[in-house]
Amino acid sequence: MLTSLVSASCVIPPLLGWALLELLERFVPRRATPIWTVLAVLTLVGGLPYDEAGITMADQLLLALIHLIVGAAVIPTFVITSLRRS
Repeated sequence: MLTSLVSASCVIPPLLGWALLELLERFVPRRATPIWTVLAVLTLVGGLPYDEAGITMADQLLLALIHLIVGAAVIPTFVITSLRRS
């Protein structure tokens, strides 16, 4: 059960980000990539676990690593492919 939740949390947000990037490319094509990049980085930082989360330090570290790994893979990939299309 926990593995499927972790997998879903690694797949669903990037898909929503991709949809947002597509919408931005349709409505503001020249500024889509910078707007999306700022929003993606803010979402990544905002989603990092903090001390008030009520979980152990080890769990916070693991959650932060998962966030950073997914963000490090998704954000540059979407930016590079978006720039190639424009």
